[in-house]
Amino acid sequence: MSEDFGRRRILVVDDEERMVRFIRMNLEHDGFQVSEAFNGKQAIQKLRDVTPDLILLDVMMPDLDGFEVLETIREGSNVPVIMLTAKGEEDDRVRGLELGADDYITKPFSPREMVSRVKAVIRRTEGAGGSMHDIIEVDERLKIDFDRREVWLEGKLVNCARRNIACCITWCKMQAGS
Repeated sequence: MSEDFGRRRILVVDDEERMVRFIRMNLEHDGFQVSEAFNGKQAIQKLRDVTPDLILLDVMMPDLDGFEVLETIREGSNVPVIMLTAKGEEDDRVRGLELGADDYITKPFSPREMVSRVKAVIRRTEGAGGSMHDIIEVDERLKIDFDRREVWLEGKLVNCARRNIACCITWCKMQAGS
């Protein structure tokens, strides 16, 4: 089964430049578009700027660690996240998964397995239809991504509670039905 992942944007977050280059090379070889961040603050900014389809997130980073970044991501986005880490202890894996990670890869890892896990998570989160995202453009300023449960105003991700996003989505669906 040949799938086209060329439109998919992956954000790689790791403070080790060699690791980022290694991951980028393997993902680009399989047709992914790759953006990079080298710390937690850059990752949060890139999430807003790039709108990735998936994030590969290292746990051990200076300033904000991967768990803190994941918590921030989950406050306003359901973008799939795969944790990358040298910490292979069960407690760390469980913590990442409970915070909302979709998968966990322990370093060192096989590049083929990493790419396969990225593809599997994307397939699973996009559903059987394989569509990118169900995005509604309310007007030239406001966009709503139903699949990711994200609201974008003037090109910027709106940081609001999940229940507010749910209300916004419900309102749009009601308007579409009338």
